[in-house]
Amino acid sequence: MWTLGVDDLKSTIYSRLAVRDPGPGYIHFPLADWCDEEYFAQLTAEKIQTKHRRGVPYREWVQTRKRNEALDCMVYGNAALILLNPNYTALARRLSVDPAASEPKETQGRTGRSKRTPRRGGFVNSWK
Repeated sequence: MWTLGVDDLKSTIYSRLAVRDPGPGYIHFPLADWCDEEYFAQLTAEKIQTKHRRGVPYREWVQTRKRNEALDCMVYGNAALILLNPNYTALARRLSVDPAASEPKETQGRTGRSKRTPRRGGFVNSWK
């Protein structure tokens, strides 16, 4: 179980929703049926407010509408991505199609069983 910095993740998501410059670092949405008005209303269903407690200001996310599942899913998805920390270079290398790799390889050298000696026993057979 991990503690998530939900406030920081929400701030990051909201900063990436900016429409000024849709370049790297911004969230790109496909033109699909699931990206309807309700989805974007849920995604932007909270706003940050500065409140004061005993004279000390603090920031708090406040819901502006009842449903905000899209925002919650985006937060947890980003948290999972951060925790998994995938190596994108290795994944791209593994997923790339190499034309030479798709051709059948010719077998060279000996065929059949290997000359490796079978392992005798194991830890159960060595008990006394």
